[in-house]
Amino acid sequence: MIKYFFGLISILLIVIAIFYTPEWKRKGMTGTLSYDVAGYYMYLPAGFIYQDLKNYSFQDTLTSKEIDVGIYHGRWQDNGGYVFQYTCGMALQYLPSFLVAHSWASFSENYPNNGFSFPYQFCVFFGSIFIALIGLYFSLKILNLYFSPLASGLSVLAIFLGSNYLVYAGVKSAMSHNYLFTLNALILYQVIKFYEQPNRKLALGIGLALGLAILVRPTEALTVIIAFGWGVNILSWSAIKSRVQFIQNEIGLYLVALISVVAVGLIQIFYWYYVSGSPLVYSYGDQGFDWLKPHIRECLISARSGWLTYSPIMIFALMGFWFLNRQKKSIGWTISLYTILFMYVTFSWNIWWYGGSLGQRAMVQSYVFLAFPMAAFWEWLIMRRWFLRAMVFAASLGFIYLNLWYTHMAIKGPVFFTPPQVTGKYFKKTVGTWKMNTDNLKYLDTSEEFKGTPTTKQLLLEKNYTSDSIFVDNSQNNSFEIYKSQKPKGDKNHWIEVEVEVESLSKEWTWWKYNQLIVQFFDQNDQSVKHNIIRLERHLEPNQKQSISFDTQFPENEFDYFKIYILNLDSPHPLLLHNAQITLLTGQ
Repeated sequence: MIKYFFGLISILLIVIAIFYTPEWKRKGMTGTLSYDVAGYYMYLPAGFIYQDLKNYSFQDTLTSKEIDVGIYHGRWQDNGGYVFQYTCGMALQYLPSFLVAHSWASFSENYPNNGFSFPYQFCVFFGSIFIALIGLYFSLKILNLYFSPLASGLSVLAIFLGSNYLVYAGVKSAMSHNYLFTLNALILYQVIKFYEQPNRKLALGIGLALGLAILVRPTEALTVIIAFGWGVNILSWSAIKSRVQFIQNEIGLYLVALISVVAVGLIQIFYWYYVSGSPLVYSYGDQGFDWLKPHIRECLISARSGWLTYSPIMIFALMGFWFLNRQKKSIGWTISLYTILFMYVTFSWNIWWYGGSLGQRAMVQSYVFLAFPMAAFWEWLIMRRWFLRAMVFAASLGFIYLNLWYTHMAIKGPVFFTPPQVTGKYFKKTVGTWKMNTDNLKYLDTSEEFKGTPTTKQLLLEKNYTSDSIFVDNSQNNSFEIYKSQKPKGDKNHWIEVEVEVESLSKEWTWWKYNQLIVQFFDQNDQSVKHNIIRLERHLEPNQKQSISFDTQFPENEFDYFKIYILNLDSPHPLLLHNAQITLLTGQ
């Protein structure tokens, strides 16, 4: 039965990769080798093509129209060297795909061998799909050692269709999470075999795979918990002593694994020393961990990047820990400890939404281990009465449908849905719909909405700027004040409705640089009491006039005056203001 599950998942994965959104056909910022992936990959063209791992002399090439990889990160060092932000673990894994692509491009008259033309996009993408298939195969194989084929297959199928693994295996497969999932599957398979029959080959394989995972993402060192604790009930002192005795007896093999891990890590240390003159470099700038204030609620259930919000079927995995820890204590408590620590570290990162992420993408690599409580849940369910199975099956279909909706809209659907920008208000108005209501885009920035019929309406401003057009840009005119007024008399429930007609002359793609329409309230010391914004370019297409409105309630705190203005945040693309209308509303 396992082979049928693997066959079904493989077919779905390959169909998605080829037909759904073929990034491998594209180049530039929409291709496979762009943004974070370009950052992981940059070691390869730098070393093999541009022959410059140190001075970044090929910088202008990357911004050319032919390549244009978008935003990726690195930092100049005091000695003039340029250190890539990401460690080289992913580049090492891309290397086979790169070498095939480079040979293809070098012998072809149709494609430049610049590291980013079609052969490179194609080979890295489908090399990553192959990596996903390896991870899925070993995950099914491992689960079937502990659970029935049906429970094992349902577990992996549920994770594939019902979680954000679908995006990072089938669409954004070149991201690190797909590779780490597979590395974790290979580590676990070898760990299981090692405790059955310890030998040098397995120790070496565990060390190399673990070292490579750490070289991709240093926090993957937590997988050591699995390597040392697998098969041990960590709540049993006698079981722990038995494992300690095993380690003492096989210390030579553990040293082989340790030396392998260190040897892989030395690759990065040599690179850092070569480029910066220092063996250790922190290349993430001001990004780091909030160890004392992990973002638990936001990372679990927020609209912006909640793990269970965007991978709701993983609730079954969390429920499954109850059954796993009761039935299979020798692995359950080790997985539990790993999961708690892994979630703590993942949720402590101060950029907790992880950039352009569909939910908590940093959780994906842990699904190899979370598949165990998921399988324990399905194993328990299979033995229950039909009506309970039917209820869970219906809920699973709902979760899968929701995940497919998320995936489609985030990748190419008609409804704008980029989770790191999504707010609770926008989520409630949008999720599950199949037609875009552009007026809802304002709720990506504001949660305020005047409902009902106002008791009074007072027009404060109505102005046409057409004869004397107002440009807001990043030169000298980066802010334009539309209206300013003292606080109205009385203690009524006041709202401000702002409506502007604007035009964007060219497209601004970076959303945090969008021009902001701002309503701001100040006290008598000119200190801000409250402000409310919307980003105008969300609603605009180039060279088209668009009328945009939003509401703002007066603050509860005392204020002296308010003003309404448009602010440019260093966007080189000017905004043209045509009309403005300000209305004072009094609520019921």
